[in-house]
Amino acid sequence: MNKTEKKLFRQYMSIVVSIVLTVCIVLSFVASFMIKGSGRMRLEKTVDKVISTFVEAQDDEKAARNLTDNLVQILSEVGRTEIIIFDANGRVRIASEGHRDFVSRDNVRLSMDKIIAGETVFFETKSDFLYENIAIGKPIVYNKIIIGGVLCVISGEFISDIMVEILNYAALFGLVLFVVCIFIARALAKRQSRPVNMLKEAISIVSAGNFEKFAPLEIKGDLEDVSADFNKMAETIMRQEKTNKEFIGNISHEIRTPLTIITGFLQGIADGTVPEEKKNEYMGIVIDETKRLTRLVNELLEIARLESSANPVKLQNFDVGDLAKQVIIKFEKNIENKGLDVNFSFEENSCMVSADKDGIERVLTNLTDNAVKFADVGGYIKISTVASGGKIQVAIENSGEGISREELNSIWNRFHKTDKSRSADKLGVGLGLYIVKNIINQHGEHITAESVPGQYTKFVFTLSRERSLKNGNKD
Repeated sequence: MNKTEKKLFRQYMSIVVSIVLTVCIVLSFVASFMIKGSGRMRLEKTVDKVISTFVEAQDDEKAARNLTDNLVQILSEVGRTEIIIFDANGRVRIASEGHRDFVSRDNVRLSMDKIIAGETVFFETKSDFLYENIAIGKPIVYNKIIIGGVLCVISGEFISDIMVEILNYAALFGLVLFVVCIFIARALAKRQSRPVNMLKEAISIVSAGNFEKFAPLEIKGDLEDVSADFNKMAETIMRQEKTNKEFIGNISHEIRTPLTIITGFLQGIADGTVPEEKKNEYMGIVIDETKRLTRLVNELLEIARLESSANPVKLQNFDVGDLAKQVIIKFEKNIENKGLDVNFSFEENSCMVSADKDGIERVLTNLTDNAVKFADVGGYIKISTVASGGKIQVAIENSGEGISREELNSIWNRFHKTDKSRSADKLGVGLGLYIVKNIINQHGEHITAESVPGQYTKFVFTLSRERSLKNGNKD
């Protein structure tokens, strides 16, 4: 047996032993009470037979002559029993061989007096055996007159012998049950340990990073839900691992390309292979690539901050419309260079929301940056807000080539850039929309994108309307 199977077997055996012992003890107590009750009933019937036989002997001479034999026959039916038949004065008339041991006791004499007085008595006398002697006495009534009484005592030794025999059978039953339970416990332990071992093996494979060897678990029974959850977890880890590898590959590519350009141009300038008239052009390229690297590093730091659990959203009330106007001013030069028409359409005069102002400013900045870059020359940019219940919907739209339907679901991925965007955005590294998505998710809000190729692209996100803030933070 393996370690898991041994552990389960010990647990099952401890339960089995407890159950077997409990059953045997309970059976013993139940048997004790049943035997004791049965003994009393048999003894009471014996007393009734003795009285009936004695009364019959008063009227029938033949019955009188056979009285002793009849009494012996009656007593032989109940095992070791002592009997005392006495008259109305308490004198013993007929008695078994060992009656003197009982008659001499105070409780017996007192019981005889009660019987003569017309009472039926029941009591137990001390015994050297497991059970006490049981005694029952009744008056003998003839022609409505008490002419004496009968007192019968069944030996505790006799009851004890029966109980010992029952205990022997109970012990044998317990032993057989114990042996059977060993096999059952072994079978259950083996059956239960199999899925546990499968789960442990799968955990070892996944924890070691050997995803190629991992096969989804197909476990039925008690661990079915656990195996299903584990499969989901493993799939999530594998996807995350794949994403991380792609992320590292993308970072390497985004860093290696500008570094190669910067190194090549600087090397050419340093060793004099670059013509003098080209130096300024090449230095401009080097500066652009340096800006690209700087932007990449800053955005990677921003992603690390956003994904950190120690980065709570700091809520404050502000006008998102005013913030959008302030953001547009940052791109005033680029807007003028492309001859773009900027439109604001606010449904309400005040667009007060409750959000992290710095985070939403970053969202507006990234979305406006994209809108300006990809708007067609002479086109438009439109920023609008719409109130809907407890939310404010903010939309940023630009005219231009737009995004294909197939690509809309991928624009939120890290380092996602279309060929078109690479030609239009020399400094972009494909992290802007990923950062936007993270910030909106941190607020518990939603952002969507829609586009009609050749016409427009629009991003819409929601924010909660202004509300009372006690501490200004959403932890």
